[in-house]
This record gives sequence, structure tokens and C-alpha cells, in this order.
Amino acid sequence: MKLIHQMLLLGLLVVLLAVTAVLGWRVVENHKQVRQLDLRLTEARKELEKVQAELQRRENFLKLVESDPEMLARLARDQLGYVRPEEKVVHHDDPAVKKQPAAPALR
Repeated sequence: MKLIHQMLLLGLLVVLLAVTAVLGWRVVENHKQVRQLDLRLTEARKELEKVQAELQRRENFLKLVESDPEMLARLARDQLGYVRPEEKVVHHDDPAVKKQPAAPALR
């Protein structure tokens, strides 16, 4: 009878060790996944900070343009090639000078 009890205890111990090994392996795997997710989260936060900084820069620029009509006119001239009705456009034949397409006049 004592031998049967010892065999049962040994069998139970083997089962417990197997369960512990499987659970331990799962804990290690979960820990790896958590570390990987944490790294991805850190990268995503850095990217979010960059995007927020760019958004803030653009919002500041927009406020500046909205509050300064001369800056708006300057941007229209420089980037869109707009001119005022009283102004004349001079075209250069120099290929080094960037040619801009004709654009409507500013009012």
C-alpha cells in the first residue's frame, strides 16, 4: 500500500512539474510579447510626438499667415506666381531661373 502511495505521489509530482514547466514557458513567452509591445508603444509615442510637433508648427504658421496679409500676399507671389493688376511680370530666358506658370492676379 505504501508503494502505491509513493507511486501516486511521484506521478502527481511529475504532473505538477509538467504543468509548472508549461505555465513557466507561457509566462516567459508572454513576457517577451509584453516587451515587444512596449517597444512598439515607445516607438509609436515618439512618432506621435513628431507628428504633434509638426502639427503645432503648421498651426503656428497658419495663424501667422492669417494674421499678416502681407505675408499671405508674399506666399501667393512666391509659391503660386500671383501678381497684382498694377504689376508687370518679367520673364527671363535664363534656364537657371525657374519658370513659373501664369497665375491669376491678386486683388
